Amino acid sequence: MTGVAFWRRKRRLGYYRLQEKCGISVQTLKLLEEDRSETRSMEVYLRLATALEVSVDELLREYDESQLRMGDQRTRKNATSAGNCIGVFRRCENLTLTQLASLLGVGSREWARRLCISAEPMERHIATLAAYLNMEPEAFRAKYALEEGV
Repeated sequence: MTGVAFWRRKRRLGYYRLQEKCGISVQTLKLLEEDRSETRSMEVYLRLATALEVSVDELLREYDESQLRMGDQRTRKNATSAGNCIGVFRRCENLTLTQLASLLGVGSREWARRLCISAEPMERHIATLAAYLNMEPEAFRAKYALEEGV
């Protein structure tokens, strides 16, 4: 499996979501994944590396299918699976903890992880994310509320 295919799947991004993040056509993405693309432009790989938050070297490596599950946080049962509205927002928007930390203006991905699992998220963080989405904090809470039994 090519590095492009591996990291797109590891980040749980569909072709269209990745296209939005990096500006590369779906057709080109599919060709890169199949290693059939004529494109060998460093700009394309830099844009992909930035969108997938990996190095260009990682995109050029070959991976075994079994490596896809190794270390994949989404397949492990962990504290972030419980979450709160901020954790639900992060999963729905398919954001990394680093991206969430940047959106919230907090210092580290560890801080963002703690916000995702805290019992009572801080109002200022909810307000920041609601403003980012151009909605009221109450609407944000309602949209990203955990349902019973989830």
